[in-house]
Amino acid sequence: MTTPEKDLEETKDAGAETAAPVAVPDEEIRPEQLMATLQPHLEQGRKKRRRKPKKPKKPWRQRHATIFSLLVLFAILAVLVPIALALVAGRAVKAPEFLAVRVEKVLGESLAGGQMDLGRIDVILTEEWQPQIRIERLALADQTNLPIAELRNIRVTLSRRELLRATVAPLDVTVNGGFMALRRDPDGLFDMALESPDGSALQGTGNLADILDGIDRIFETPELASVRMMSAEDFTFQYEDVRAAKFWIAEGGAFELTQQPDKLELRLGFQLLYGEDKPAQAAVSFTSFKGSRRAVLATNVIGLPASDFASQAPALAWLEVLDAPVSGALRAEIDDEGNLASTDGTLDIGAGALKPTEDTVPVGFDGARAYFGFDPAQQRIHFDELSVSTDYGSFLMSGQGLLRDIRNGWPKEILGQFRLDTLELSPDGVFAAPVSIDQGVVELRLELNPFTLTLGQAMLQQGDGHLVARGQVSAKPGGWEVSVDAELDQMEARSVVALWPLAAAGNTRKWLDANILEGVIGPASAALRLNPGEKPVVTAQFGFQDAAVRFMRQMPLITHGRGYGSLQGNRFVLVAEEGQVAPPEGGTLQVGGSVMTLEDISLRPPDLHVDLQAQGKITAVTSLLDQRPFEFFTKAGLPVDLANGTAQVVADITVPLRRDLQAEDVPFEARATLRNMGTREIVPGKWVLADAMQVFANNEQLEISGSGFVAKAETATTGARFDALWQQSLSPENPGQSSVSGQVILDQAFLDEFGIALPDGFLRGESRGEFAIDLRRNEAPRMRLSSDLRGARLRIGEIGWSKPASSGGSLEISGRLGAPVRIDRLQLESNGLNAVGQVVLNDNNSFREAVFDRVTVGSWLDAPVTLTARNAGQSPAISVRGGRVDIRRTTFGQGGSAGTGSSNTPITLALDRLQISDSIALHNMRGQLNTSPALQGDFTGLVNGQASVSGRLSPSVEGTSVRIRSDDSGAVLRAAGVFSKVYGGSMDMFLVPRAEEGHYDGRLTAEGIKIRGAPALAEILGAISVVGLLQQLNGDGIRFGSVQSHFVLTPSYVNLLDGSAIGASLGVSMEGIYNLGTSGLDLRGVVSPIYLLNGVGAAVSRRREGLFGFNYRLQGTADDPKVRVNPLSILTPGILRDVFRGRAPEVPTE
Repeated sequence: MTTPEKDLEETKDAGAETAAPVAVPDEEIRPEQLMATLQPHLEQGRKKRRRKPKKPKKPWRQRHATIFSLLVLFAILAVLVPIALALVAGRAVKAPEFLAVRVEKVLGESLAGGQMDLGRIDVILTEEWQPQIRIERLALADQTNLPIAELRNIRVTLSRRELLRATVAPLDVTVNGGFMALRRDPDGLFDMALESPDGSALQGTGNLADILDGIDRIFETPELASVRMMSAEDFTFQYEDVRAAKFWIAEGGAFELTQQPDKLELRLGFQLLYGEDKPAQAAVSFTSFKGSRRAVLATNVIGLPASDFASQAPALAWLEVLDAPVSGALRAEIDDEGNLASTDGTLDIGAGALKPTEDTVPVGFDGARAYFGFDPAQQRIHFDELSVSTDYGSFLMSGQGLLRDIRNGWPKEILGQFRLDTLELSPDGVFAAPVSIDQGVVELRLELNPFTLTLGQAMLQQGDGHLVARGQVSAKPGGWEVSVDAELDQMEARSVVALWPLAAAGNTRKWLDANILEGVIGPASAALRLNPGEKPVVTAQFGFQDAAVRFMRQMPLITHGRGYGSLQGNRFVLVAEEGQVAPPEGGTLQVGGSVMTLEDISLRPPDLHVDLQAQGKITAVTSLLDQRPFEFFTKAGLPVDLANGTAQVVADITVPLRRDLQAEDVPFEARATLRNMGTREIVPGKWVLADAMQVFANNEQLEISGSGFVAKAETATTGARFDALWQQSLSPENPGQSSVSGQVILDQAFLDEFGIALPDGFLRGESRGEFAIDLRRNEAPRMRLSSDLRGARLRIGEIGWSKPASSGGSLEISGRLGAPVRIDRLQLESNGLNAVGQVVLNDNNSFREAVFDRVTVGSWLDAPVTLTARNAGQSPAISVRGGRVDIRRTTFGQGGSAGTGSSNTPITLALDRLQISDSIALHNMRGQLNTSPALQGDFTGLVNGQASVSGRLSPSVEGTSVRIRSDDSGAVLRAAGVFSKVYGGSMDMFLVPRAEEGHYDGRLTAEGIKIRGAPALAEILGAISVVGLLQQLNGDGIRFGSVQSHFVLTPSYVNLLDGSAIGASLGVSMEGIYNLGTSGLDLRGVVSPIYLLNGVGAAVSRRREGLFGFNYRLQGTADDPKVRVNPLSILTPGILRDVFRGRAPEVPTE
């Protein structure tokens, strides 16, 4: 507060224009003294004002006369009224009516058409004797009655010293309440006109230079030169910015203007309400240096919306796209020419979002900070620091922004060049873990309307990796439009995954994060495209090396990986050009060429398709397939090292990317080629070897197929050849079940490999057989084999049987492959041979015995046969226990060749029946035979089951010959149905096969036989009237000491070529035929009575006929023979007897 003493001191060295200085005593000045002293000066002031010419009326564009000019006018008018004598200290005296009228008139002339409303005017002398003028209210409006300003409780403190000099000099001006309107036109200029107290218009364009000039002129006037301070409280500012299309109302405003000899200082503070509980606050300080246009403007704001702040200065234009509160400070310097020299600022931006338009989704941030300076000459913003903190992370950079395409003083775009000092990307919602970038450089262009951020180039460095990005982000109707491309030279794989945003192809990123454990990525490129209303499209291509990749949970990693990957739309592909997998057993697998594909990354969860290419040892492959979740070989009960060799695998595996997968949840299909394979797991005790095998596997079964051979040793080069398919069930319903099927080559190597001992030369050539082996866990494998025998030449020389290669047949074998192998059933049928039985092997799988329940060969053999092993190198012994043999059709001994003992086959016979002819058979035949040099041996039996004989089989040119002996030749002949009236005697008969089947050359010798009751012989004897012999025939019988015959035995006939029976009393010769089937006969011969004497003439007759005899002929049947005897033949000597005999009967053609 100003005291009278202080006020008086202000008059030192001050001159007055119209009056001499007034001497002021030291004692207190009384009112009446003051008025007396002032009266001359007041009068002189009135005279001067009366002489002043009237000013012309001002145009309405000058309507914004300042409050300060009005207050000065009020002070001048006030002191003109001689009311001071009535003043009493501390009391307000209302100004006379004429004073108010005068003030209104002056103001009206200044407004030039505007409107004014003036309230009460009071004059006050304070208790400190300080003169003041108080105006209750002053309202100004334009021609349209639009309010310009309204001031309330205006109080002007005057200088007492100047009043004593008759000069009105306001010291302080205070306003308590009111509002003021300010408008900024589309060009960014303030719409204002100032009028100085001396009447000169302070008109200008509203730019900064004009405003500064106007301020200087105002405060250079004598009326305001003495002002020390102007202040206002509880003020409302109304501000319209037509360029920015914004309108503000600031309430609770206060300002203070102080004047010093060299400068003016203005401080302004106010609040802005935005519908929030906490209003924005602003403080402005302005310093204008007198005598020049130099000035300093400082602004401090708290909580001001960024877009509002941005609209007031070009250097802040970049803030208009933010929806966030801004706090900070700006300091602008105006040079001596009135131009903006520089601007420096600090901004603290609160939590908000980047939101250029209402259609764009806000990009939130927690806060930002900027330290910057603006060079208007270069239109350059220099950022010492620009930092942003968001939920996604934070960054700190420095650089510059160049304002370009400036229209009406405002930039349309900003070119930015920044150095990235720190970049930390936090995990909340974007990255799985914090990511730091060491350094970088960013070049960009920001177009403000419409919003478009073009990233010319961003170069980021992390460790040894360099990332270059380009792109554009635009605010389009409907939302964001994004186009970003990035390139990376190389970077650690884990760092690349860490830089991959969670929301960009999230499933792909999740898989990479979980499964790429190490390695180097690069070179790489990526692109992001986003259009309003559409899903983002991300594409990427990258190479990698030294990578460790997990292609399936619980599976061994792919290590030392090198390859490339790509992301196109929703499809992600990773190709391993090189790499290896190390299963628990078998060494490493090379997996170059493997491909992992996510066909649709938008699925939740997506399916991973693995096209696995693997090369390595078979054990490594099986060990890999035995890992969880598959465990194929564990479930099959097979060891993973079941086979030696190498494998080349192609597998197609589909893996749902979720936890707790079971084997059935992972469909797969695999194919492999096994090379140089060897295994002992399929055929017990044997090696299965193959140059190449094919493998197929899926969730249901495992298959191995191909050609190879079975051998005793892994190093073998040949063996039992096969073309087979092994199938292993992988379903839980059939655990441990597998089978082998295919074709096997039946040749001598097959017989040797499986210990099947057959006679030497039995098999020549080869035939294909179909086989199947059923494998069950903890059980001996079951085996089946069948063949049509085509292509194989089979031969059993001992029985004269063979099969040419061109003919077919049937071979069926079934049994178990164990230790030893067991053949439960063997059936062979081919070319007339049919055998059914079983084979028994020793513990070492060598042949022990083959028991055939039935063997048939053509029509001559039908019997059970047993083959029993002998010593090494010897053919099996043959035992026939029962059955029948038809010797008429037998091929025994045919083709048999003399050989070494090794080819000699012992045969034990116990036949039920040996058929010799249609009517002659040998029953209960027992014999011991050998096949070397041909079939031979002794036997016994019963002729037609009645007469006991013994005999011997011997080789002959056309087959096996038979020698039969008996001590009762009569019984044999009777049993054979040859001669039922013969008794006793011994016999020896030979049967030698002829070329025709069933034909034998026979010779019979007998001694001491008797013929008793033979009707045909009786009739002959009766015809020749040999009574004694007839009686003897019908009695004890006629005895023949020697019987000889030469005959041919056919299946139907006996052709007696030469036969004779000689006794002491009778000699008989015979030739002709006998039908074995009908007992029909046609015989002829000579009966020689008293042969003992008659035989002396045999020298001139046929052998074993007498000199004299009777010719006879028997025809009919054996039971009813018809006899004809030629009695006259007795008269013909034996040498001429054939003249009357005629031709011998011939055997009919069969």
